[in-house]
Amino acid sequence: MKCLWIAREIPFPANSGDRIYTAQLSQSLAQANGELDFVGIADEQTRPAPEGSGVQWTTVAGGRYGTARSLLSTLPLVAAMHATDGYRQTLRALYAQPWDAIVFDHYASGWALREFMRSPQARGGRRPRLAYIAHNHEEKVLRAVAAESDVGIVKRAGFWQNYFKVKAMERFMVETVDVVTAITAEDAAGFAPQCPG
Repeated sequence: MKCLWIAREIPFPANSGDRIYTAQLSQSLAQANGELDFVGIADEQTRPAPEGSGVQWTTVAGGRYGTARSLLSTLPLVAAMHATDGYRQTLRALYAQPWDAIVFDHYASGWALREFMRSPQARGGRRPRLAYIAHNHEEKVLRAVAAESDVGIVKRAGFWQNYFKVKAMERFMVETVDVVTAITAEDAAGFAPQCPG
């Protein structure tokens, strides 16, 4: 199958849980499928991806947007930081190609799913299968962060604002895609009411 994997960034060096998960899972899919096209932002810490994994790595240059600009967005904070003009241009070119499956890695790629749903390929006859790779049940995690935070009132208000943005984004993704993955049985149970079956 011709598969596209959309992530926040190129996951190398794989030096954090999110990056390790993304790197290993995407390379496993590439090995099982024979190939995979992966796109993500490259920044100052990005290192070359390993060769021979069956993954075609497409890097988006220019880094992420800053926190101040991202806080003013209608998108969740992490999504807004990665939804750069350069990334949007790269995706427009990729969405013009025919795909059998598109993987949206992490809720922060929800903006890319929105872009895809506006593309001609999404509205055409046979659209690709869409998958959301969840790293957590983010609605539950962000609600706990906002509710249990003991920071000042302004920062706490920001946590709640981001929670509502994440909640809306994650629900949109779960309701739109064909497949949702979860790391734990608890996360899967959290998604089940939104996507029965």
